[in-house]
Amino acid sequence: PGGIYELAKMAVTKKYQRRGIGTQLLEAVRTRATAAGASELYLRTNAKLEAANRLYRKIGFVTTPAPASVASGYHRPTFWMKLQLTAPGSP
Repeated sequence: PGGIYELAKMAVTKKYQRRGIGTQLLEAVRTRATAAGASELYLRTNAKLEAANRLYRKIGFVTTPAPASVASGYHRPTFWMKLQLTAPGSP
């Protein structure tokens, strides 16, 4: 309970973009993570991914420092984003 989850490697094939699929996927991830007891959901992204970053912000993600508890072997991301799923300190 209260875990920190990371969303990694989400993509929608170019042919199917701009149909709301990314929004549906993110909402499903939020629902599943919340049901699993997650308190925060993180993702790594790149400034070049403008459309994806707009979508993340629309869902409620905000730019944040890298979480200390998440080690990464990837060196590409330029910044982290976080979605608070429960109020800090909530059970």
